[in-house]
Amino acid sequence: NLGFANGLIYWMWNECWPASAGWAFVDYYCLPKAAFYSFKRCAGELIASIGKSEEYDIYLCNDGLSERQVTVALAYSKDGKVVPVAEHSMCIAAQTSNKVCGLPLADLPAGAMLICDISSACGRDRAFYIEGTLPLVKCDAPAVAQRTKNSITLTAAAYTHAVELEGEFIFDDNYFSLLPGETRTVRFRPAENAQSDDLTVTGYTVKA
Repeated sequence: NLGFANGLIYWMWNECWPASAGWAFVDYYCLPKAAFYSFKRCAGELIASIGKSEEYDIYLCNDGLSERQVTVALAYSKDGKVVPVAEHSMCIAAQTSNKVCGLPLADLPAGAMLICDISSACGRDRAFYIEGTLPLVKCDAPAVAQRTKNSITLTAAAYTHAVELEGEFIFDDNYFSLLPGETRTVRFRPAENAQSDDLTVTGYTVKA
């Protein structure tokens, strides 16, 4: 949120030895970790975030050099279902970060997760808010609609909070969420010295 935080220094880029966990973006074998894809999303030109005060506050940050026409769609997820709540269309000035709309606290059922989807000519972004810790559990993986030499297309039957793609590849996106019925195509290329073209898909959702 511009004005509240205007930059950061992150430690560190890569793991200097094999490790099961760590702060780095890239592991010892030069494969991007979950943090890499999360930071890539946060470094986007147009992103959304959600805070809480007397209501749920929806913020948009436009780091671009031109204003953007943006559609903001709010929904909540509970028990594997996603329920639309509201949709707004607005113009966001360049180089700004502001609260653009709000949602009354009473409009979010207890235990539900608020989801904010934004779309514009420069792309899409998705933010979420849930009280307390994030209770992730494994769920059925999204179905593979198509697999090619350099891409995979996935579709989800139910809300999947994190889709994990594993293999000796550099993916253009990973650890992303999918709404029920949503389809996503992810492109990838082999990692240096890759020995296998095996690719596994794992899904995680929010425990009811």
